[in-house]
Amino acid sequence: MQNDEIELIDLIRVLFKRKKMIIVTTLLITALAVTLCFVLPQKYSVSFLLELGQDEQGKSIVSPAAVKVAIDNDAYVDALRSNLSLNAQTGLKFKIQTPKKTELLYVEYKTAQPEIGLKVLQQLRELIEVDVNKKLAQKKTRLKNEISLASIQERSWRKKVKLLDGQIEQQHKSIKNLTETRQDLVKNSSSDSVALLLYSNEIKNSFEYLNQINEELTEDQTEILSAHIKVQMLQASYDLISTNLPPIATSALDVCQY
Repeated sequence: MQNDEIELIDLIRVLFKRKKMIIVTTLLITALAVTLCFVLPQKYSVSFLLELGQDEQGKSIVSPAAVKVAIDNDAYVDALRSNLSLNAQTGLKFKIQTPKKTELLYVEYKTAQPEIGLKVLQQLRELIEVDVNKKLAQKKTRLKNEISLASIQERSWRKKVKLLDGQIEQQHKSIKNLTETRQDLVKNSSSDSVALLLYSNEIKNSFEYLNQINEELTEDQTEILSAHIKVQMLQASYDLISTNLPPIATSALDVCQY
């Protein structure tokens, strides 16, 4: 116990003798830290969370993974430099994350100039939106073409049905005339039996042909219904995309110092 007290007293004596050196060292370290804070550039992180628009089936117009690949491959770098008049020394590397089981895209940009960072991410967001709008326009064009084709098919089936209706009407008249002629032959006892047989066969053949036309008419009417339903569904999809789907939605740009 006495030895411990002696060692502690000796330590205090040593510290007291070297107090100037300790104070000077402490002041130098503090001064160096303060100097570094002012001399070294401060770093900022600018970020936003982006949700890509979805089509009428709930699928992303452009997948987050595809946008990530485009950004990682510097697809937007030239446009960013040109639109913002950035020099070649301005780094344009982004941290991109695509949270699992979501349609979200997290974009982060680190810079010493937060005002430049805000402009860069704002411009990047606009460029992404332009690409999404292009995809949206392509989808709308494709839907319009499909609607036009389905409408043409529906009109074609309706024309065919109208033609078949005319044939059915004509066939009924023909069968009626043949039946009346055959009845007249039956009433005439001197009628040729061969002629009577021929009329009977002709009437039979006419009924068979009439049945074929009716079957074809039923099939064509089904095709009309299918084509009409297809047109209505395509039109509903087009209207939904045209009126209710925002291209993208983003959170506010967030700036933090690190």
